[in-house]
Formats: sequence, structure tokens, C-alpha cells
Amino acid sequence: MTTDRFYNKRFLIYKAVYAVLLPTFTELFAMLFDTKNPLVYVFLVMFFMGVFYSVPFITSVNLIKKEKVVSIKKFVLLDFAYLLFPVIISVVVNDSVFSVMSSDTKGLGFFSVLAIPVLTFITLSLWTVYSIVKKK
Repeated sequence: MTTDRFYNKRFLIYKAVYAVLLPTFTELFAMLFDTKNPLVYVFLVMFFMGVFYSVPFITSVNLIKKEKVVSIKKFVLLDFAYLLFPVIISVVVNDSVFSVMSSDTKGLGFFSVLAIPVLTFITLSLWTVYSIVKKK
């Protein structure tokens, strides 16, 4: 698969849908575990969301490694628009919805405050990997 094919409109829409649904599915998955400690719950959600959020970036790293890419600017902008931005919006919406559903308003926004910096750090780290791989 080439980078042009991986970054065409259809695949970008798939990435955006993946990014929007990722927080919902990870929170639903974490709800399967009956944790009494809310920190364990937050850790489970953050861990699985971070791992699965990295998958599209890792595939991009492999594509950049296979092909000679002149500039990673296109990758960074499209990843921001179709991965980071949708996942941030989805995290905020999911945090609000799941907090209202559980009728626990004390922790409203706590997950968003934790998730947004973590996901941004993962994105920045993997963009750095893009530039390192591109230079080799």
C-alpha cells in the first residue's frame, strides 16, 4: 500500500470514524471490568485508548519507512485533521455522556483533562518518529 493510497479521502474518513469511535469503545470495554477503584478504571481506559490510538500512526511509520518521502508535512496535517482533532472532540463528548449516564458529576471532565494531553503527547511522539524514519 502506498502513502497516496493510504492518505486518500476514503482512508482519511475511515481514520476519522476510527478516532471518533475509539473513546466510546474503550470506555465500553473498560466497563466490562468491575473495578471498585476509579483510578484503575481510568488507567484501563487510557492504556487501551493509547495503544489503539497509536495503530494508524504506526502503519504510517511503516509506509514512510518503505517509501522515500520528501516531506512529512502532509502526514502531520492530515493526522491532525483526521485523527487528533476528532479524538479530542470525541473524548470530551464521551466524558460528558458517560459521566451523566453514571450520575457521577464529581469527576465530570477529569477523564478529558487526562486524555487530551496523553493523546497529544502520543501524537507528537509519533510525528517525531515520522521525521526520524524519513531521514533514514
